[in-house]
This record gives sequence, structure tokens and C-alpha cells, in this order.
Amino acid sequence: MMSSLLVRLLGNESNIDREIDDAFATWIQTPWRQHAGRGLTSWPAVDVYDIDDAYLLLADLPGVAPEDVELKVKEREMVFCGVRWSTGFVRQGRRLIAERTCGRFCRCFALDMPVDVNEIEQGHQNGIYWARLPKQHTPPRKE
Repeated sequence: MMSSLLVRLLGNESNIDREIDDAFATWIQTPWRQHAGRGLTSWPAVDVYDIDDAYLLLADLPGVAPEDVELKVKEREMVFCGVRWSTGFVRQGRRLIAERTCGRFCRCFALDMPVDVNEIEQGHQNGIYWARLPKQHTPPRKE
């Protein structure tokens, strides 16, 4: 009954499929992507290492320009944010699969020790963003 009503309203079954796909994209995928861009998921994939005198951050960021990445450190907290823009290569047709994430991201990590923010090194290589954050060793207190 419902499908025959939809066929009458929309014209044919291919239009129904298109309308269902559009509704799914509008009501399900779009809000999820908006949340994903606000750091509510673990995108991008990140590894953080504690190596002797520094922390090392590695993040999978293919297609993200270096100027679109920001790293802030305050006391014992590291905040890593940025944006991956949509490529805009395809301007027509219907998307069949959408697995590549675009939008803003922000990840926050607690550190065991403060970081010397003046000595942070960072760069991009082969789609991997890296940052070396030297630990700030406080001198012993004089008593």
C-alpha cells in the first residue's frame, strides 16, 4: 500500500530510491558528519608516544594542508585541531559510497609532564602529520 502511494506521488521506483537516499543523507549522514567534525569521534587516527625526553604525535592526515592544522599545548594538555576540505572533484552524479571524512576535527590529549612550547617541531610527510613535543623538566627546588 505504502509503496504504491509513493510510486503515485513520485512517479516511478527510481525516483523513490533517489528520494530515500536523499532523505537518508539529509537526516542521518549529515548530522553524524557534523558531530564527527566536532571531535566526537576518533578521527583522524592518532598515535602519541612517550619517548625519553619528548612526546611524539603522529596523525593520518592525507589531503590536509599544513596550514589547516593547529597544535596547541597548555600545561599538560595537547589540543590538535584542523580541517579537511572537500575536494569538490565531482560536481554531478549521485554518490554511492562516502567513506572519506571531511570537515573540522579536534582531538585533546592529557600529558604526564608539561611541554617546552618554544621547542615544538612539526611537519608533514606522505600524508602523516608529526609533532615532537620536548618535555619541560623543571629544576629541583632549592630548600
